[in-house]
This record gives sequence, C-alpha cells and structure tokens, in this order.
Amino acid sequence: MSLLFSLSKLHGTFGCWHGYLAATQRSLVQVIAEHFYQQGNFRVGDAFVREAGIGNGDALKKPYIAMHSVLKEVRGPSDGSPLLELVSTSKIAC
Repeated sequence: MSLLFSLSKLHGTFGCWHGYLAATQRSLVQVIAEHFYQQGNFRVGDAFVREAGIGNGDALKKPYIAMHSVLKEVRGPSDGSPLLELVSTSKIAC
C-alpha cells in the first residue's frame, strides 16, 4: 500500500468525521442555548447565541418567553391574559 493511498483514505475518513462533529457541535450549542432560555436567563442565552453564531436564536427563544410569561402570571397576581392567550393559541386538544 502506498503512502499516497493511505493519506487519501485517511482524509476521506476525516472528512466524514468532520461533518459529524460539525453537526454534533451545532446540536450541542442549540441545547445549551435552550437551557439558558428554559431557565429564564434570556440575556445570557442571547449572548451565547450571538457568540456561537446561531442564526435562529429568536426562534429558539420564543416558546420559552411564552412559558415564562405564563409562569409569572401563575406565581403572582394579575389578570391572567397571557395564560388565556397561550391556552387559546395552543394546539393541545382538551
């Protein structure tokens, strides 16, 4: 087996792994950003998304903003309008 053949085979293997690692890294970054949003750390999540270069940060954040507005309504006194809005737009069958 020649050295050139071995190097081209190694490069082909690395190319395959490189694509896998890039996809894994994107998934990990998305999970970390969603964790910040789920915990209510929207500024930290926004900074993380900006630094990581995720293009869909607002789409990731949107459901958690709704969730936290409902939690705020449940925990404190208010008129309940965000909760009613969430229930009316929800796709959950009752």
